[in-house]
Amino acid sequence: MLGADPDGIAFDESSMTLFAAWENGGNTRYEDNDGRNSLEGREARRDIAAGEVLFNTASLTISAVRGLNDSAALGNPVSFKGTCTTCHDSPNVGNHSLPLPLDIGIGHTPRPGFENDPNVAKGIAELDEPDLPVFLVRGCPTPFSAGQPVSFYTTDLGKGMITGLCSDLNRLKGPILRGLAARAPYFHNGAAATLLQAVNFYNQRFAMNLTDEQKNQLVAFLNSL
Repeated sequence: MLGADPDGIAFDESSMTLFAAWENGGNTRYEDNDGRNSLEGREARRDIAAGEVLFNTASLTISAVRGLNDSAALGNPVSFKGTCTTCHDSPNVGNHSLPLPLDIGIGHTPRPGFENDPNVAKGIAELDEPDLPVFLVRGCPTPFSAGQPVSFYTTDLGKGMITGLCSDLNRLKGPILRGLAARAPYFHNGAAATLLQAVNFYNQRFAMNLTDEQKNQLVAFLNSL
C-alpha cells in the first residue's frame, strides 16, 4: 500500500490468508479431540477466520505516525486510511516487507501533561506503561507542522539514538507477528500484558471503532498465528 514493492506489484490488502478455509466454520478436516466437528470447535474457527478478515480489512485512520505521515514519498499526508496490513504486509508472516521503523506512540510517556496528541494519549491509556525515565528533546522541528520547533517527551529515543536525527526520534521496528502467543508481554517495552491490551491500544490510537466481539476475534486470530 505504501508503494514500496521492489517489483512494482500492486498492493494486496489481504496479506493474511491462513484461515480463509475456516470462514463460516468451514473445513471439517479439523476435528476436536473426541473426533467430532463440534459446534464449539466450529465457532472457535469462525472467530479466528473473522479476526483474519478484520486484520485485512478493518479501517484505521493513520495520523501523526513518524515514518508515514511525514514521508515525502507519500506526500506528507495529515492522515490517511489504512488497515493492519498497511504495515504488517508480508504474506502470512505479518512483518513489514521493507525496513521501516515507525513511531506509533508506544515510546511516548503516559505522564499527565506531556502528550499533546489525543489519539496517542487514548491509546497509551489502554496500556500498562512501565515507569521509565522521560527524556526531553528540544530544538527539533515537528514533521507535522511545517518545521516548527517542538519539544519531544519520550521514554525511548528509538532509531534517533543511533542516527542523531530528529526525524528518527521514537521510531522503532515493528515485530513479526508469527508466534505472538508465546511472546507476551507485547510491544518493545512490554506495555501490553495481553493481546487484548494491544488490540485496545490500536483501537484507540487509530480510531478503529471495533466492537467487543471484533476485538475478541482479532485476539483469537493473533493467538493462532
